[in-house]
This record gives sequence, structure tokens and C-alpha cells, in this order.
Amino acid sequence: RLLEFQRKRGRVKTAARRAMKQIDAEQQDAFEKREAEAAAARKAARAKKGPPKKTTKSSKPKKRPKKLLLKGHESEVTGVAVSPDGARLASVDWWGMLRLWKPWEREPLSVVELAPSRIQRVGFVDDHIVASVGWDGVVRFTDIRDGAETGTCPVLDSEWIWNLRISPCRRFLAVGADNEEKSGLTSRMGLVVLFGIGVPEPLDVVKGRFEAITFARFDGRDVLVVVRNTTELVVIDLQTRKHRVIEERFGDAFRIAISP
Repeated sequence: RLLEFQRKRGRVKTAARRAMKQIDAEQQDAFEKREAEAAAARKAARAKKGPPKKTTKSSKPKKRPKKLLLKGHESEVTGVAVSPDGARLASVDWWGMLRLWKPWEREPLSVVELAPSRIQRVGFVDDHIVASVGWDGVVRFTDIRDGAETGTCPVLDSEWIWNLRISPCRRFLAVGADNEEKSGLTSRMGLVVLFGIGVPEPLDVVKGRFEAITFARFDGRDVLVVVRNTTELVVIDLQTRKHRVIEERFGDAFRIAISP
């Protein structure tokens, strides 16, 4: 009986193996048939579409790098500004050298010597005139096309100019400076001087400890906004020169941003 049982079990295993081989063969045949049909469909679609168009290198758009390092200054870069048309970038260094760059190009367009004084800030008045200020406390206007100085505005006796802003209407310029003799560099007790571009004398002077200055336009009026003593916003109407002081009673303010 044991031998008969073993023979039956052997016959069952053999039949099972044969059945599995047959199933595998059928599945393989079905898979190959589907692959052949898909390949024929792709070939027919390509034939219907026609030959691919040849592309030249010039027709492909130039890929811009995600990050570009502009090198050329021989001393510390102290200021950067973008032209109103957005086509050029200006950078200045301690030695008074200004370099003009085109975005996404490594070589400068031109190099202009602004002044022998250490330049600390720079800004575009228009597409061709830049305003710069250095340790001598003098605002200089320079034509970047030929490097000629077109005018100056003496600011004050200070070796630390920490801000230079030009109004969106390109008619006013504000400079923030520290008064070293009275307060030292760390406390920033100084002045914000407002100039009219083309006007030699200051239009207004605001005293205090300043954190930020910026120009804005509210209700059709151009204004200068100054953060003073970290607890006040001084808003100056550029037409009437009237001051409005807004006090912040719940904390200190160090930066300001104006919505578009």
C-alpha cells in the first residue's frame, strides 16, 4: 500500500509540473503577441506622422545658469544697483571702481573710476547716470557712458554712509549717515538728508537713530519713509515737506517694505 501511495503521488506531481509548463508557455505566447502588436502600432503612428523635423543649434533657446558668480573687483564690493530698464547691473568697491554687468554674462560691459574716495553706496538716477557716495560724504553723479562727473551734492562730515535711496520718480535722493563725533558707529545717531536731484542744497534733514529708509507712493503722493529710534515711522511728503510721525507702541521696528 505504501508503494502504491508513493507511485500515485509521483504521478500527481508529474501531472502538476506538466500543467504549469503549459500555463507558462501560454502566458509567454500571449505576452509576445501583445508586444508585437504594440510595436506595430507605434510603427504605424510614426509612419502617419512623417519624418521628425531637424533642429539646429541656433533654434534651441540658450539655457541660463541657475547661479552665476561675477568676478572682477580687486577690493571689497560695497554696493550694487540695477538700472531702471533692468538691462544692467552696477557694482562698486572700496577703491571707487564701478563695473557694469549684463545679467547672466561673466565679463563686465565697462569699468568706470568714480572717485579716489572709498565708495559705500551706489544707485541709478536713470539708465545712464549713477549716484554714488563715499567716505568723504559727497554724493557724485557720473555718466556711465564716458565716466564724466556731471555734478555733486555735499552731504555732511561723516565717514559712515549707511544708506542711499532714489525715489521711483527719479527726482529725489535720500542719504543716511552716522554722526561719529557725537555717538560712535554702533548707536547710529545721525542724519537722513533729502536732496532734489539737480538741486545743490539739501531739501530736508531728519535727525535721530535710524534703521531703514525707503521711498514710496501713497494716494498719488511721493513720500520718504524713515524708521527712527526703532519705535517711530517718519513719513515725509516730498512736495510739501510735511512730517508725519507714527509711533509703534508694541515693539521695535528695524525694516520696512512697501507693497507694489
